[in-house]
Amino acid sequence: MSKEPNGVKTLTITELLNASDNYSIPIYQRNYAWEAKEIEQLIQDVIDYAVNNLNKNYYIGTLVVAGQLEKDNVFSVIDGQQRLTTLAILACVIKNEHEEINLDWFNKLNLTYESRTKSEHSLGAAFNGSFDGENYDVNIKAAYEICKKELVKKVNQEKVSIVDLVSYIFSNVQIIRVVLPKGTDLNHYFEIMNSRGEQLEKHEVLKASLMEVFSAENNANNVACFNLIWEACSNMELYLQSSFATEQRHLIFGQDNWNILAINSFDEFVDKLADNVKNDSALYLSIEQIIKAKTIAAKEVGDSQIPDRFNSVTNFQNFLLHVLRIQTASSDVALDDKRLIELFEAQLPNTIQAKIQFVKDYIFNLLKCKFLYDKYVIKREFTANTDRWSLKNLKWYNSSTIKNGITYANTFGEDQVGVFDGDNRQVIMLLSMFHVSLPAMSYKHWLNAALNYLFHQFEVDSKAYIGYLEHIAKLFVFDRYLAKEPQEYYHMIYESVFPIYRTKSQLELTKLSYHRIENNLVFNFLDYLLWVKYKDVDKDPRVKAFEYTFRSSVEHYYPQNRLTEDIKAIDESHLHSFGNLCLISHDKNSKLSNNTPMAKRDYYGVSSNLDSIKQFLMIKETRWEEKEIDAHEESMIDLFTANLNSEFTLSKSINNAQKWFKEYQLINQGLLTRTLLCFDDYPKNVNGNKYNFLDFDYIRKHRAFQLFEEHIVNNKPKGLQQVIDHFLTDQDLKADYRFLFIKYPEVITYCKKGNFQYLENGKLIYLLEADKNTIYKARELYAFILQHHFQIQFGYQLYLDNKFLYINIGYRNNEYFIAKNREESLICLKFWNQDGTHFQYSLFTDLNGNHKAVKRLKEHQWEKMSNGEFLRLHQTTLVKFGDNYEVNELKLAKAVVKVLKDGLSIKL
Repeated sequence: MSKEPNGVKTLTITELLNASDNYSIPIYQRNYAWEAKEIEQLIQDVIDYAVNNLNKNYYIGTLVVAGQLEKDNVFSVIDGQQRLTTLAILACVIKNEHEEINLDWFNKLNLTYESRTKSEHSLGAAFNGSFDGENYDVNIKAAYEICKKELVKKVNQEKVSIVDLVSYIFSNVQIIRVVLPKGTDLNHYFEIMNSRGEQLEKHEVLKASLMEVFSAENNANNVACFNLIWEACSNMELYLQSSFATEQRHLIFGQDNWNILAINSFDEFVDKLADNVKNDSALYLSIEQIIKAKTIAAKEVGDSQIPDRFNSVTNFQNFLLHVLRIQTASSDVALDDKRLIELFEAQLPNTIQAKIQFVKDYIFNLLKCKFLYDKYVIKREFTANTDRWSLKNLKWYNSSTIKNGITYANTFGEDQVGVFDGDNRQVIMLLSMFHVSLPAMSYKHWLNAALNYLFHQFEVDSKAYIGYLEHIAKLFVFDRYLAKEPQEYYHMIYESVFPIYRTKSQLELTKLSYHRIENNLVFNFLDYLLWVKYKDVDKDPRVKAFEYTFRSSVEHYYPQNRLTEDIKAIDESHLHSFGNLCLISHDKNSKLSNNTPMAKRDYYGVSSNLDSIKQFLMIKETRWEEKEIDAHEESMIDLFTANLNSEFTLSKSINNAQKWFKEYQLINQGLLTRTLLCFDDYPKNVNGNKYNFLDFDYIRKHRAFQLFEEHIVNNKPKGLQQVIDHFLTDQDLKADYRFLFIKYPEVITYCKKGNFQYLENGKLIYLLEADKNTIYKARELYAFILQHHFQIQFGYQLYLDNKFLYINIGYRNNEYFIAKNREESLICLKFWNQDGTHFQYSLFTDLNGNHKAVKRLKEHQWEKMSNGEFLRLHQTTLVKFGDNYEVNELKLAKAVVKVLKDGLSIKL
C-alpha cells in the first residue's frame, strides 16, 4: 500500500476489502443502483487492461470518504459507493463460486449500510453465497448473478485463466482513496462537485492532437471548422442540427430542410462555412497546454439546447472509435475507449500531407456518422411523463408564429398512425433488441455494424435496413453464440459474404441450456421472431405492443428451488433446458422465482405488459411439467431452424458519379448542372428556341451522363467543383456557350426552372427566370455577366432588362460619376447584344442641350444623332465577338470600363 500526503492512499482491491478499514454507506446516499450495463463494463474494462498490460497496475477510479470521529478506521463513503459495492459483490462471487481460488483473507465484509437493514442483509447473503427467501435488495441480488455469469463468460471469451485474472484483480487493480479533511462541510463539498468544470477527458486530448495536424499548413479556417464539427458531434443527447447556429443549419443540412447532409467533404464544409465560423485563439492550445490545465470549463448550453428529451445509447468517446473503425475498416481498431488515444495514434499516417488528409476525412466522417446515428439509430425519448424507444429525424418548419422551427417525425413512415405498426416500429424492435442485450458502452459491435451499413448506403431503404439488422442478429446468434466454431465480430461485420445458408447441424444446441447461454440476445432474438410471427395473429394486444426492456434475469419457469416439498421435483436436464427458461426482470424473478408455474401464470396473466413473448407462450399452458417443457423447447428450436438462412444481399454498389448525380439533385442542382454541362450540350429542346437544363430523367439517358460517369470513375475527383475547375481550362469548351454557364453559378441560379433561349447558334442567349421572355423576367447572357462583374468588381448595382444593360450617370462639380440611384441620374449609357455578332452601346438623356452635363459630352467626343441618342466617335460597336466566349466576356468588361474612363472621365 503506497501512501501519499493529504489523506490520499492508493489501495489494491485486497487492501480495500481486507477489513483493516471499514466503510459505511450514509443514509443520505442512494441505494445500490448499478445494473448489467455498468457491471459488465467494469469487468470488461479490467479484463481488457489485464490482457494487454498484465504486469501493470490498472486504476479503477477514486473513492472519496470522510472519517468518523467516534470510530477508528471507519470511513463514511461520500463518492464511489456504487463501484465499492460492486467490487465487494464481485469478491463474494469469486469466494463462493470458484473454490480453486484461495481468498482466506476475505473472511468478513467491511462494508455496512446506515439504517438500511435490507441492503445489509442482502450483502450478507452475497457474502454467504445464498439468497434464500424473498426479502432481499433486488439490485444487490441481481448484481451477484450478473458478476457470476459475466466473470465466467468473459474468461471464456478472452481465453484467460480465471486464476490469473483474479490474481490481477486483487493485486494490480487499484483505487485511489481520498479522505476529506476533518471539518469539511459535506453539503458544500457536494455543491462544489456538481458545479465544477469537468475533468479533462481523453477525447479532449485527442481533439487537440488531431487539430495540431493542421498547424503544418497554418490554416485557421480548417482549425475553426474542425472544432465546430467536433463540438457539435460531442453532445450525443442532442440531434446534430441543434448544435449548429440556424444559418449554419441551412448550409449544412439543406436550405429550409435540415434533414439531409448537404455537404460531401471537409473542404466543402470549410468553403461553405468559413465566413460563418468564429476563429478563436483558444482553439490553438497545444496538447501540453491542455494537459497542464487541471480542469476545462463546463460547456454552456442554451435553454433551447438542454438535452432533456432524448438519451443516447452510446457516449462520445466510444462513438469516435466507431467512426475510426468505419473509416479504416481495420480490425486493429478495438471498440474500447480506454485505448482511445493509442488506437488513433496507430492509425495516423506518417507523412504530414497524409496526416492532414486523414484528419480531414475523419472529421467529415464524424459529421456524417453523427447525422446517420441521429436519424437511423434509436434513442430513449422522454415526453409527457412517459419514456420509450424512438426512431425519429429532425426537420425544419416555418409557421405563422415560429420561424426556423424544429420538429421530430418518424424516420420511416412519418405519417404512420399506429404506434405499433410499420417499418419504423420494426427497426425500433431490432435496434432495442440489440441494445438491451449488449448494453455496455464499449464493444458495441451491433452499433458498429449498423453505422457501417448506413455509412455505405446511398439511400437508406427501410426494408433493406430491416433485412440487414436481421442478418446481423442471425450472425451473432447462429455464427457466434450458438455456433460450434464461433466467429469473430469483425469478420461477421466486415468480411461476411451474402447470402448465408446454414444447417441445424452447425449449431451447438447444448449452448441453450442454463449457464451456457453466452448472451441474452439468444432470448431476445427469439422474442423478436415470435413478435414477427404473432403480432398480427394473437388477439392479446400485449403481443403487438411488446417492447424490449433491460431484462437480464434468466428465470426457471418450473422453479429451480421449490418453495415447498409439495412441488414435484424434476430432473436437472429438464429444469435447466431452454424449454423451461425465459428472460425477465430481476425484480420479478426475485419475487416469484420459487413459485409454482401456475402461481406465476396467475401473476403474469394479469400484467399490463409482457416481459417476454416466450414466457407468454409458456404461461398459456394449463400444465407445466417435463412433457410441456420438451414440447416448448422443440417449438422454439424449430423457429430458430426456420430462420437459419440469411437471404440478405447488399444492394448493388453505386459509383460516385451515380451517387453525386442523385445526391446533388437535392442539395445543389446548380453545381450538378454546371458539372454535367462540362461533358456535352445536353439541354433538352422544349419548344422552338427554348431549352431546359434541369430535366434530370432526360439527362440520365444522355451521352453527357455517360461521359460524366466515365470521368468520375477514371479520375476519382474529390468533388464536383474539382471537375469544373479542370474543364474551365479546356480551350474547346471556351468556344462553346456552355463555358459561361459553367463558369458563372449565377447564370444557373437565375434560370430557376432551367429555361433559356438559344439563338444565332449560341451567340445570342436569353436567360429565363420563369417560362417566357418578358422585359422583367429575362436577361441577355453577356449583359447579365457584365452586371455581375460590376457588382463584384466595383460594387455598383447596374440596371438590366431583357435586352439592355443600363449605367446611370450623374454630374456634380463639373464631373461625371456612376449614379447609385435614379435621383442622381442625369444621363444613361445602355449596352446590348446585336444579333450575337457585336456588343453595341449608346448614350441618351432627357436633359435639354443647355445643361452642363449635356454640353460637356461634346468635349468627350459624343455627338447627338437624329434619333436623339448620342454616339461616341460615330461608333455603335463596342466589341466584335469572336469564337472564344472567355475572350469575349473579358474584352467586353474592359471595353465598358474604357468607355467610362475615356468617354466620361470616370475612374473606377
